[in-house]
Amino acid sequence: MTDTLDIQGLRLRLPGAARPVLAGVDLTVAERETVALVGESGSGKSLTSRSVLRLLPPGATTEGTVSVQGQDVLAMDTGQLRQLRTHTAAMIFQDPGPRSIRCAGSVTSSPRACG
Repeated sequence: MTDTLDIQGLRLRLPGAARPVLAGVDLTVAERETVALVGESGSGKSLTSRSVLRLLPPGATTEGTVSVQGQDVLAMDTGQLRQLRTHTAAMIFQDPGPRSIRCAGSVTSSPRACG
């Protein structure tokens, strides 16, 4: 059986950074397995997670492999990424940031305010 997620030797460099922000990340998650990424602020949890869907900052470069159900995410074209993101994997952001939603003529910052 193929692992659901397999990250091997992931290195991530951001433009202007003196050294990689991720260096040698290895992670394997089997089907039906639950894994939590835990670490200090700035330790790379979010960038590791974003690499699974290739939602990386502009200019970021990667080395290593990131496979979802046996498919190499880092080598996918835009159509394959769209398929992955809409049918196979998703990300729930820790802090999606401020969003303004217009409802009934007013602007709110919470969808719950729209009832």
